[in-house]
Parts: sequence; C-alpha cells; structure tokens
Amino acid sequence: MKTLVGIDNTGNYEAALNLLSRLAFDDLQLEAVHVNDSNILHGKRSFGFASSAEIARMDQDDSLILGAEMTAKALGFATTRETLFGSPPKMMVEHANRLKADIVAIGSRRRSKFNSSLFGSVGRALTISGKESLLIAKGTVPATGPISVVLTTDHSKYSDRAIKRLIAMSPNGIGRLVLLTAFDKKLVSGMPKEHQQPFLQFLEKQSKKKARQLKDAGYPVEYRLWEGDLGEVVEAQMDESNAELLIMGAQGHGYSDRLLIGSSALKQVVSSRHSILLLRP
Repeated sequence: MKTLVGIDNTGNYEAALNLLSRLAFDDLQLEAVHVNDSNILHGKRSFGFASSAEIARMDQDDSLILGAEMTAKALGFATTRETLFGSPPKMMVEHANRLKADIVAIGSRRRSKFNSSLFGSVGRALTISGKESLLIAKGTVPATGPISVVLTTDHSKYSDRAIKRLIAMSPNGIGRLVLLTAFDKKLVSGMPKEHQQPFLQFLEKQSKKKARQLKDAGYPVEYRLWEGDLGEVVEAQMDESNAELLIMGAQGHGYSDRLLIGSSALKQVVSSRHSILLLRP
C-alpha cells in the first residue's frame, strides 16, 4: 500500500509516522516527501540560479528528510525519500496523485475547536483537492500500543464503501473500534410520526450489520446510536471511549457529506485534539 508522508520543518511528521506504525497496515510502502518552498526553479535543482542561502536551505532539507527516513526505518518502515520544489499544498496534491498513493499522512499541531485554521494549508488542500485517503496526526502520538478508534457512518452507499475500504486496508493495530451513527433530532421530529420509529429501527439494523461486517474482519467492534449534532456527538464519543483516532468517509450524500463540506461541526472535529483518517474508497 503506497503511503506518502509529508515531512515538515517542525517535526510534526513524527506523529504521523508513529500513528502509521501503530495502525500496522499490511504491506506498507512509504515515501517521505519534503517540499522546499523557496524561489528557486521548481522541479529540479539548478545551482547556477540558486543563491548561497538557497543552497544552504537545500542542504538543510537534505538533512531533514534524511532524519525523517532514519526515524521511519527505526519504526520498521522501508522508506524512499523525495524533495520537491514549489508551493507545498500544490506540490503535495500533485505528487500524491502522480504517485497514485493509497494514503497521504501528515502531522499537525493540535488546535482548539475555536481556531479558524483547518488543518493548515497543506491539510486543507489535501482534504479539498486530494484523491487519496488522508491521515492527519494531531499533537504528540505515542509510538507503541493498540489504538482505539471511532468510525462514523451515515449508512449511505459511500459510507458503506468507506468501511469496505478500511477492511481492505487491513489496519492490524486497532484495539477497540466504536462504530458511531449520529442522527439529527430535528430531522426525526420533522418526519411523519409513522415514519419516525421505522427510521430509528433502520439505523439500528444497519449499525448491527456494519458491526458484524467489521467483527468478521477481526475487529473488536461495538456500535453507538447518538442523537445530536454530529460534531458534538463525535467529540463526546471520542472522549467517552478514550479514542485517539477518528475515521470517517471523506465525502458522500448524507450527514458526513454535509459535515465535510465545511460546516461548523466539521471545524470542531478537525480542529480538535484528535487525529483523523479520511477514507476515500
């Protein structure tokens, strides 16, 4: 499975490497990528046009990405490395598409849910324009131990495909998985009364079905149906289950789609202290 890891100057990438190590995907092929955003010619080095300061910057970049490669190898990853030149958001998106990566992984500093920044420029570009699944590791992530996750589903076809994609990716390091469905009280109350109970029964039935599918794949799964705003419900469930990672489909046509298009609930989720894996089937 091709995985591209963005190597930043501040060392946030280490959290992404630790999270990848703990998730323990099968057959992971890792490429460490750093983007130099200086004003030298993009794409290839040309020392004839580069200033001494730019040459020094490239030497620093070499040391940075070599250090990242050594960190990755210490975690057991076979790693290649690449340095690109240009706008980091643009180059990361284009390189991931060109590489046909399965996952792009980056690290990010933890932000409060009131912070207006959404992942930072690179994460935002990968979220909006990327075609690959995206792993964003927030803050400091321990290097070892099973990981507890919350997986959201709205039971749409896209969400079903996302769950199948997760199973196919085969993360072996999940120690607990909570399958979460949030439903809007206003949506239910706005239905004809004769439809309200069948709708809730439908959610229960579908949750049991998905939980059984995940259990058959070897995951210790339990499901939850919570009433309320999706962003608030996710935060509450992450805290209750002491989960480190939120997993959700990156787009769709139900609650998750409305969340990921840019609602205030999305900003609360992605700007929180929790790491996130956006699945793109």
